[in-house]
Amino acid sequence: MYLTGLERGADKAKELIFVADGALWIWKWVEEHFPRAVQIVDWYHAAERIWEVAHAVYGEDSDLAVIWAEKRITALWKGAVDEVLAAIEPHADFENPDDPVRQAAVYFRNNRHRMRYPEFRKEGYQIGSGTIESGCKRIIGARLKQAGMTWTVDGARQVIKARAMFFSGEWDDFCAQQRPSRQAYGSAA
Repeated sequence: MYLTGLERGADKAKELIFVADGALWIWKWVEEHFPRAVQIVDWYHAAERIWEVAHAVYGEDSDLAVIWAEKRITALWKGAVDEVLAAIEPHADFENPDDPVRQAAVYFRNNRHRMRYPEFRKEGYQIGSGTIESGCKRIIGARLKQAGMTWTVDGARQVIKARAMFFSGEWDDFCAQQRPSRQAYGSAA
């Protein structure tokens, strides 16, 4: 991915934006290879965390869960991450690392600087990765996950590369770079 980014001029880009979930390994990778990049936590992942807290605290089918979650999602949309944290933390069991509410509190604390959604929207940045995920599903999944398909890792990689080139308009250029195959010429009888 890093090499593909350089191949596409990411190191020369005036602006580089990464939208991803809140996984620590992703952000470490971004900071290591593209330290000037704008980092955005995918809106839907952040909203999903709020719903997880609401369900953990008030129950899956609770009207209180819906009211609580919608209020926090509105606050997050407005950029009030501290308000969201203030609503989550009283419900967290910080002694239990498996507590989903504690995990959400840590998630929002660690990623608050990546959740400046009003600022990102004002700049015209996408705040969700749904478009990319849809593209992966359409371009890769649609081909590799057909009934009866089995792939080796190498075979799947080759198909993915070919489909990515085709759908990005690079197929003809790629084919033009290939050497013509040797042909056996027989004598005319």
